Amino acid sequence: MKRALPFLLGLALLFALSGEAHAAKLCCGFFPPESQVSEGTQGEQFSEIAGVAVNSQGSGPGAEPGDIYVVDRSNDRVQQFREIADGEGHRFVRAFGLDVGGAGVNVCTVAASCQAGTASAAA
Repeated sequence: MKRALPFLLGLALLFALSGEAHAAKLCCGFFPPESQVSEGTQGEQFSEIAGVAVNSQGSGPGAEPGDIYVVDRSNDRVQQFREIADGEGHRFVRAFGLDVGGAGVNVCTVAASCQAGTASAAA
C-alpha cells in the first residue's frame, strides 16, 4: 500500500502533462522490468488509461488490500494488479469486462490470453 500512493500521484502528473497513450507507456515503470506492460490489447497492456483505484480494504471476491485497478477505456475493461511480495512492483491478476477472455468470457486470468472487451451500454 505504501507504494500505491506515489504511483497514483505519478499517474496524475503524467495525465496532466501528457496524452493518455504516452501516459500508458510511462506508467508502467511501476511494474517489474520483466513485465510486458505496453500499449495493446492483451493483459498488462493498455490503450487508454481512464482511471486508477486502490482497494485499500481488500473488499470483494478475489481482492486483497492494496490491489490496484486500472480502467482501460479503449479496451473496454478493468485490469487488476497485486503487489509482488518483495515490493518490486505489481503483477497482473485478471482483466474483467464483456468478452475479455473470448466470446461470453468476462474474466481473464492469463495475460497473454486476454483481449479487448466488447463495448456495452449495460452497467
